[in-house]
Amino acid sequence: MFIAATLLHLHEAEDLVDCFRSVRRHLAPGARLIFDVFNPSVRTLAQADGVRSRRGALSFVDPHRGVVHVDVAETYDAAAQVTRGRWYFSTDSEADFVVAPLETRSIFPQELPVLLSLGGLGVGEGFGDWSRGPLTADAALQLYVCEPD
Repeated sequence: MFIAATLLHLHEAEDLVDCFRSVRRHLAPGARLIFDVFNPSVRTLAQADGVRSRRGALSFVDPHRGVVHVDVAETYDAAAQVTRGRWYFSTDSEADFVVAPLETRSIFPQELPVLLSLGGLGVGEGFGDWSRGPLTADAALQLYVCEPD
């Protein structure tokens, strides 16, 4: 079974544990859960000051609109581990054709195995990318291969 970074939309630890318990109940015998989430950057979180800025790496080409630029204005609630922001999608000829709120939770590498364990899953392997690179402080992702406990 594979799930993506959608886990970050569950803001409470209890909700994450409930999710992992549900996955555990639905895994077929011998199946594994494989997923990734962002590896939080404390530096990036500390810089989330609510000021709108361009995310050049997120620009993309829409077949109908052309190049779409992405601006983001975010703040970080350290106590909740939640980043709250607004995402702005624009082209050179059409400013802010989509403005969307987005709230995501940060799950830190020391925390995630505990939440998995509480949900009945054990970490078989952990990586920092899809090429099986090591999970380090600089890794962009936390990728886990989990099995039922």
